[in-house]
Amino acid sequence: MFLGLAELRHAPGRFVVLGVVLGLLVALMTALATIADRHVTDLTGKVATSPADLLVLDAAAQGALQASRIDDEAAAHVRQHAAGAELAPVGEQRMGARVADGELLDLSLWGLDPDSPAAPEVIAGRLPRQPGEAVLDVADRAQGAALGERLTLVDTGTVLEIVGFTAEARFGAIPTAAVTYDAWTEIAAEAADADPDEVEPTAMAVRADGGVEELAAALNGSSSPVQAAPPSSLASQLPGVAGVRASFGLLLGVAWMAVAAVAATFAVAGVAHRQRTIALLRAVGAPRRRLLAALTVQLLVVTAVGAVLAALLVVLAAWLAPADVPLRWEPGTWAASAAVALAATLMASAVAVVRLARVAPVDALGARR
Repeated sequence: MFLGLAELRHAPGRFVVLGVVLGLLVALMTALATIADRHVTDLTGKVATSPADLLVLDAAAQGALQASRIDDEAAAHVRQHAAGAELAPVGEQRMGARVADGELLDLSLWGLDPDSPAAPEVIAGRLPRQPGEAVLDVADRAQGAALGERLTLVDTGTVLEIVGFTAEARFGAIPTAAVTYDAWTEIAAEAADADPDEVEPTAMAVRADGGVEELAAALNGSSSPVQAAPPSSLASQLPGVAGVRASFGLLLGVAWMAVAAVAATFAVAGVAHRQRTIALLRAVGAPRRRLLAALTVQLLVVTAVGAVLAALLVVLAAWLAPADVPLRWEPGTWAASAAVALAATLMASAVAVVRLARVAPVDALGARR
């Protein structure tokens, strides 16, 4: 251990390149993991964070919330099998919108009553209770949203006052607003030039006193017109989510392999470069385990320094990034990335360990190279 630290202290330049490269790779892994997590949250947050026990969609929609419409037959089926449970309609529709006098945005507009099982939790302000009020996700502050600011629905000319903010409650990775269900019905009817009575809810939210799995099984029975699932399960099945996760997972896997390759190359090259020195140490009685400990300590220290450098880089990047870029400093994600890098470094050093173990004292005399 002390042998490895002594070499680090006397020849730090030998380890600078490895530390910088590992730092960049850990920063890349951290950024990718953070962006992946934020992107999935922006895609599914409104569903995944719903406090409802179950969300019920039209079975024909096959998990696509935007395609779901709960008609009278489906609603009657839910009421029949969920007798005694608390039920509430949920609406969702895409609309063009502007925050204050900002640019035109694609908006996911939700209809949720404040006492609905699916009513979101606000982190600032309050839930809407009047037709002209709305809450937005806190991420939409990047678009100029603020308490008391106006939100204009371009499709209908409706002007809403922003009265609150939610967190991690976006849908479809676009700005997301929620109004009361009656207000949503009026807006949806006006946008479609229809009668409000003709507007069907997108889904139904269910809060059960118990037996959620049994209730879901009853709702999803044979020939059921609906599909009922817990919000987290439904969110993972939304179209496109699996593909996004797989894509980012592949990128993280490539970064993991890059960390392993860099660490392995350094470790093997270091042993080869210092073979004569290692042989001399072996000749004067240094045991192999001490040399292995020295190599391990060097890799641990260099990886730790690289992780600290990565933290600084990610914090700086998150500070400089535009508000609409989903890069945030998340210590947990950084710690996980650093742990993966450390594991990859130690695993990749196995080849170097084998080579080091084969270095014999006779190599110091030049008899074998």
